[in-house]
Amino acid sequence: MVSLAVALLLLVGAAGTAIAIAHGSLAAAEREPAERNVATDLADRLVSSDAPHVRRENVLDRNEIEALSVTDVESLAPGIEDRPFRIRIDDRTLLERGEPTGGTRVERLVVLAADDERTYRLDLEEDEAVTVPRRTDELQVTVEPENDTSVSTIRVNDRVLLYDPGGLEGTATASVPWTATLRVTVQAEGSDGTVAITATPETTAKAHLEVTVGAER
Repeated sequence: MVSLAVALLLLVGAAGTAIAIAHGSLAAAEREPAERNVATDLADRLVSSDAPHVRRENVLDRNEIEALSVTDVESLAPGIEDRPFRIRIDDRTLLERGEPTGGTRVERLVVLAADDERTYRLDLEEDEAVTVPRRTDELQVTVEPENDTSVSTIRVNDRVLLYDPGGLEGTATASVPWTATLRVTVQAEGSDGTVAITATPETTAKAHLEVTVGAER
């Protein structure tokens, strides 16, 4: 009888353990899809062209993404409100709330973009042209003739950008094709003075975006 009672207790204990494990597995099974849905949604919204820090689909503004706040993230993906999360670019953690270790991780390949202002100076006595890289949508041109020099025309590739038969002088801004490399030439009478071309081409670099989302708090 004693042996039977012990065996019965062991059986009941094993059944209880099995039920607890089953409940734990069920809870994990229910939790993991929800985590993955939230993590995937956040990753998708971080690279969507509709997001304020995104220039084009998958092209992130470097300065804007690095300034991202928890409030920004909650606005992008409301499902993240009650969960810990971490956002990383390459090996750097950009933003973290709570402790999402062991949570669901989603990855995306992205491009980081930044504007790089550059000024090119064309000496009328020595230079015939300057080349400006593509991915800039406007040029700021500053014409500074000296003595009796008169600059009448500024051309970009085969197009007249600025023209004044009486002579150009001072600073003007003009739109240019974003996708083309630009060759800027100057037509002048005389050779004293300079023309400064200021452009802000976009520079890019590939990067790895990683989003980790933990269990709901």
